[in-house]
Amino acid sequence: MADIFLSYAKEDRAFAAAIVPLLEAEGWSIWWDRRIPAGTKWRQVLEQAMQNMRCMIVLWSKHSVLSDWVIDEAEEGKTRGKLIPLIIEAGVLPPRGFRQVQTIDFSGWNRKRTAECFDELIRGINGPGAKTGSKPGMEKRSRKSIARPFALVLLCVGAVAVATIMYLFKNDQPSNAGIALDNLSFVSCTQEGAVRTINSLEKAAVTFDNATAENLRLFWINGAGRRETLAFPEQLLPAGKALTFQTYLTHPWLVANTTGECIAIFLPKSGSGLVKIAAARPAVVVSP
Repeated sequence: MADIFLSYAKEDRAFAAAIVPLLEAEGWSIWWDRRIPAGTKWRQVLEQAMQNMRCMIVLWSKHSVLSDWVIDEAEEGKTRGKLIPLIIEAGVLPPRGFRQVQTIDFSGWNRKRTAECFDELIRGINGPGAKTGSKPGMEKRSRKSIARPFALVLLCVGAVAVATIMYLFKNDQPSNAGIALDNLSFVSCTQEGAVRTINSLEKAAVTFDNATAENLRLFWINGAGRRETLAFPEQLLPAGKALTFQTYLTHPWLVANTTGECIAIFLPKSGSGLVKIAAARPAVVVSP
């Protein structure tokens, strides 16, 4: 079966047809043509495709968010920990239950391989959550012939990048009692703009617990050091609520109040981390 399961609404077939050849050019096989041989049971084919997929890409649009088929498929991908959601139309939110999964914004995609969003997708597919190993015959493709040495280079570069960013964060601690951390690093808001995402293939999970009486806002910081919004209404972390997000090891997160004033910036560590915020005011850094 195919490496990548592509889930989409029939109205978005043209978009799917544009992205499939580019993914195939990377050396992956794609399951996306919903035509099956006569006499074959659809559910059986679907289950087999999902069982053997490396990952699932879902295209969220105004059509797919209303499609029971797409939502069911995406739920299966999410349950298996292999879901990579793309937003392909501006202003579209994923269905409820999927808004805490980090999405990739393809709403302005120019249909070119060189687009930044496509690079982010490739990184997501190559992530550690993806299925390891290759299909028989895949090693004959040119990308496979250089995969091992290239992967070694990426591993070395990634290790240096992670070590560098962790060094920048290692001595920072919040001085006020309004923030409690478990398996996360912290940096003050004065570093906003200097702190930025470094490409990493290691996934992590972060839970933000808002113990204040006010709503807070969440952002992740991109490779240019700018805030990126999340795919749920107004990016709000409601008072008294906690939300968990799947992210990557060197993707910084910023918590702000409802006016946008930064409270603190956090960097995930391996595994799962928790930050509990009890005061909606900027945290001050102290060095131990």
